[in-house]
Amino acid sequence: MRFKYLFLALIMIFSLALSVNSSYYSDDLPILYTQITQISWPPNYDIDTYSFGTYTKFLFETDYEIINNGSKITVTVHRAPYFIPMMNASLVDSSLNPGISYVFVYPVYDAVIKEGISKISSGISFSVGDYSNQSFPLGNYTFWFDAPDLKYDLQLIPFYTTINITENQVIITHQGTNEKIIFPEQTTEISFSFISSLTVLIILIRRKRRK
Repeated sequence: MRFKYLFLALIMIFSLALSVNSSYYSDDLPILYTQITQISWPPNYDIDTYSFGTYTKFLFETDYEIINNGSKITVTVHRAPYFIPMMNASLVDSSLNPGISYVFVYPVYDAVIKEGISKISSGISFSVGDYSNQSFPLGNYTFWFDAPDLKYDLQLIPFYTTINITENQVIITHQGTNEKIIFPEQTTEISFSFISSLTVLIILIRRKRRK
């Protein structure tokens, strides 16, 4: 009998724990949206060599928005930034493992997320280990901004930005603004050949003037 009552008590405690935990994810939490509206292409890059290997760092300059369709929200922040870039990547070369990097500071303060749209400029920095190439690794990338530290204070729904990179073109798609931007590889070749042709033309003009 004792084991029976003990078993029933454990079930009650487990059920209570579930109900308390589910209250943290109440539908009554305010809803925010984030969306990237602009991302620079091509990104800046830097190749660093350490004793343990070579890393190539890429940096995108981005503009993103925090959309609050309700009233202003006050949250307690324990580290900043509290909206951080996130990334998923599926690369052609599966041996590569890119990772996002950011630096936190640890203040404690109350932050106010105003109603309407907040526009923010930020950077997305990530590195690829055992990779010493300025060319962006081929594959599919998905970027968004999230606030994982605030998951008990609000519901955050991100709109994603995808970058599809092949040998022939780069396609950037912003889900939030429903915008697609295509960069053909030929653009780089055309601009290079144009600069070369222009240089040759200038040299020929100068030679003619000397004659």
